[in-house]
Amino acid sequence: MITDIKFFSLERMKEVVPSRKIAVVSILDKDEELNRPIFKGFGPVLILQFEDTFEEGKLASPGAWPDEPSEEEHTRFCQRKGERISTLSNARDIVNFLAQRQSEAETWTLIAHCAGGISRSAAVAHWASVKYWVPITGGLGHTDFANARLLRLMDKAANRL
Repeated sequence: MITDIKFFSLERMKEVVPSRKIAVVSILDKDEELNRPIFKGFGPVLILQFEDTFEEGKLASPGAWPDEPSEEEHTRFCQRKGERISTLSNARDIVNFLAQRQSEAETWTLIAHCAGGISRSAAVAHWASVKYWVPITGGLGHTDFANARLLRLMDKAANRL
């Protein structure tokens, strides 16, 4: 079960001492990918790649973008070919990863990280904290800037499981 939750920037994640008791959700975008840490010595790791963007940040209504955008829509929303926004599939992967850790007898510290440790990782930490009633003990100390799209998609993914 998850007993502790932290969310960090990429640079702070690189300073974490590996432990088999730490489960990691690593979210970076296409340009950040080359700097992703090697997770040798950690417990289970979920690696995802999508941009830190969401509807409200682009002056669109919450939930206006499709859950599973086409390649053309990904490019339009991100503004560069090959970049991707978060999808319902990404959210399902996160929700399933967290549910698996929560269902295990072993205790886990969950660390979510993204480039800045402010938005994507904060969304994962916030969602897991609320869902499993586990405190967030590391990161900014607040999740005020959590990625709104990712939070919505994780709620939707959890309701469909």
